[in-house]
Amino acid sequence: MYSSKRQFGNIGEDFVVKDLTARGYEIITRNYLKKWGEIDIVAYRNTNLHFIEVKTVTYVENPRFRAEENMTYDKIRKLQRTIQTFLGENTRQYHDTDWQIDLACVYLTTNQAGESELKKIEWMENVIL
Repeated sequence: MYSSKRQFGNIGEDFVVKDLTARGYEIITRNYLKKWGEIDIVAYRNTNLHFIEVKTVTYVENPRFRAEENMTYDKIRKLQRTIQTFLGENTRQYHDTDWQIDLACVYLTTNQAGESELKKIEWMENVIL
């Protein structure tokens, strides 16, 4: 059973996967997990491998903080190590492939039935960590 935080994150990731698929990305894997970190989504498009970190928050007009502010130093360090592990495990398949890190900031609202609805996704592509 997932925690409510994990369930909330999964909803955001589901919206991102739909957006990526609609834009022609091939989803390689979701929730690539190692003891030292996780990659939310690994996708491929136009000869590039994309490591996508998804940050999901409840949408509020004029928020006091933005979703990307959840990218802490510790999270960045773990993400870098996990990306290196993924590339090491998949050297044959992606040895000559360019790669980048993208951040998807997902903003959700709740409808009257209590279901999450997508307000917007803000993309930060090719982020340098």
